[in-house]
Amino acid sequence: MNEVIYGANLLALSKKDGGIRPIAVGYTWRRLAAKCANSYAVSRLSQLLAPIQLGVGIPGGAEAAVHATRRWVTTMPEDSVLVKLDFTNAFNTLRRDSLLDAVAREIPELYRFAHAAYSNRPLLRYGSKIIRSEEGTQQGDPLGPLEFCLALQPVLVKLQSNLRIGYLDDLTLGGSKETVAADVQLLETEAKNLGLFLNRSKCELACHDIRMTIDDQAFHNFTNMSFEKMTLLGAP
Repeated sequence: MNEVIYGANLLALSKKDGGIRPIAVGYTWRRLAAKCANSYAVSRLSQLLAPIQLGVGIPGGAEAAVHATRRWVTTMPEDSVLVKLDFTNAFNTLRRDSLLDAVAREIPELYRFAHAAYSNRPLLRYGSKIIRSEEGTQQGDPLGPLEFCLALQPVLVKLQSNLRIGYLDDLTLGGSKETVAADVQLLETEAKNLGLFLNRSKCELACHDIRMTIDDQAFHNFTNMSFEKMTLLGAP
């Protein structure tokens, strides 16, 4: 029964890079219950996630992330770097045991609801095709963003960069080259344990002198950007 109640119809939305974003439109009563649960949880957990993670429970979180980054860039030292990190298909690859562990740890009163949704393989329908939902959160689940952030948060709090900002799966780090490089390597290693993998070809790097990062493997395959051309969450 759970595989039907927690299943969904799929919509395929086009992404700017030509890819497809699958959006799950779930059973109405399940979505309503998830919205109520999310409202309850966010009111209790937003301060746990802030000030690093601004994507959940922070009014104007995207704007705050953009302004904080701009302020940091205007005063960043000559030996500092700024990086934007991108995960490959993050919401759809997050390990569900990590998701459920995070819910049990931080908001245990919602564990049974999350477990019912993600301990099985719900049915997803796209036209006449039916597939199983086996990994990650369903994009369209009102609780999905919070569950994702709870799973990732223990990794984010270990980072040492002067600037550490997350907006859901979009991460921005700024600081000395050595510190940011160490954070990128730490994040890449620990994120793999969650089922998350850096998409290095979509990660971006900006600094005053690009020559100082050429030989650093932490930034291998990152796209070098000027501060003038770099955007954050769609804002310059």
